[in-house]
Amino acid sequence: MTIPQVIIKQFKDGRQVARFRDTQGLVRTSTGRVDWVKAADIRMLAEYGIQLQKEQVAAGLGSDGTPMPALKGGGGRAIFVARVNGKATFQYQGYAQWKANHGLQPIRDLYGPGKDGHMLDDIRINYLDDRMAHISITRASSRTKAWANEKRAPWWGWSPASIQKMVQKSSEIFPQSVADVLFSMGLIGAQAVAASGRFLRRVA
Repeated sequence: MTIPQVIIKQFKDGRQVARFRDTQGLVRTSTGRVDWVKAADIRMLAEYGIQLQKEQVAAGLGSDGTPMPALKGGGGRAIFVARVNGKATFQYQGYAQWKANHGLQPIRDLYGPGKDGHMLDDIRINYLDDRMAHISITRASSRTKAWANEKRAPWWGWSPASIQKMVQKSSEIFPQSVADVLFSMGLIGAQAVAASGRFLRRVA
């Protein structure tokens, strides 16, 4: 991992915020000394966590690991069928069918048409140092969509299967003893699922 150029911003009230820029934008970090070798490992684990979250949703699975509810009719379209005796006839097409016709999965995978991009693309690391990484939905409009979908069907947070994968990955990146510590602290355990849900409600 290349050592980033850290920019420290000083506010009028004396607060300091340290940031650096990655390929997706600004990321906050510590104003103190950071061991970027360790930060690279933390980043690797956090990015794997983001990948698991996206894979989980793409499979139509909620944060508890069970399938999310089927799509309802809302959001569908009235499609022109034919003109009979000079009168146009239409057929209502449900949202699931509409998605299928447009090359998308006809399931609740939180991926659909969007002029401003897709909500899941805005899940990224927004804080990183050599001890922790924070994962967030960094665009306000996407956080609003995320919270609306969370109320319909809980999806934000790792499922039990994803947590097992995170524990396995952490044991590959860190010594096993460190992975055990992370699990016992709730950073890569079941507690993280509940904590991530609280975080989403706080930022939305």
